[in-house]
Amino acid sequence: MNGWIQNRMSNVNHITEEEFLLEFFGFYGRILGNPPYAGRKRYFTDNPNDIFECMKFAEENKLPAFISVQPFSEYGVVKGIEKLFFDFDYGRKSDKLTPKKIEKLKVELDMEVKQFVYTLQNRNPKLNPMIVKTNKGYHVYIYLDKVYEFKESQEFVKEVYKTLVDIIKRYGNVSFLDKSTDEDLVRLCRIPFSIHQVSGKKCMLLKLNNKKEFEENKIRSISEYRDKGLKHNDVIQAVKETIKRLEKEEKERELMKTQI
Repeated sequence: MNGWIQNRMSNVNHITEEEFLLEFFGFYGRILGNPPYAGRKRYFTDNPNDIFECMKFAEENKLPAFISVQPFSEYGVVKGIEKLFFDFDYGRKSDKLTPKKIEKLKVELDMEVKQFVYTLQNRNPKLNPMIVKTNKGYHVYIYLDKVYEFKESQEFVKEVYKTLVDIIKRYGNVSFLDKSTDEDLVRLCRIPFSIHQVSGKKCMLLKLNNKKEFEENKIRSISEYRDKGLKHNDVIQAVKETIKRLEKEEKERELMKTQI
């Protein structure tokens, strides 16, 4: 096989955008949203094809297209933990940044996320984070090998999620990370391949190449990220750490009561 054919084949997507989005939605329900449009800020659906309607409505009305990071069994009830979500951003509108400051922050942000991803890809065992370029930064997802459901309360599941996120944060500097995502089990994220309502930019999948630079990635099945995601042992470790942490916090609260 000559080099030209090999190169052509290496650039071919494994699946289509539509197939990827159906996999991204998954087998359970999700929360979709087109805020701030009344009646569409957050709504539950268990129909995977609704993701396309959400994206179309967003594009036609210059709105964002959001989807819940985790699957839901009904509105307000998270089905389980499917993946971890890290939202890296160089600044909010309220920051009133100068163009020079924004460019400086963009460079620093790029360096931080590249190093974060590189470290995860080279830990033992290696992880394969999904990276989505957004208008002001990057969304980095780390999948679990399956959706983990819990019999415990939603509050306990949130604490386990927080522990899992904290474990991953140990692998790098995360100064640009939106800290509000650390324990937000009901978080919405931009739908991959959706169009940003202001810039018109498409949220594209990226990968870190051999030169430690980001480039557009081929569209692959979600299984590619699950297979090199966190495993059962990681979840068990997180549950144990969570129980230990919660017990310690409870003892500290009881001790404080005796000192009042």
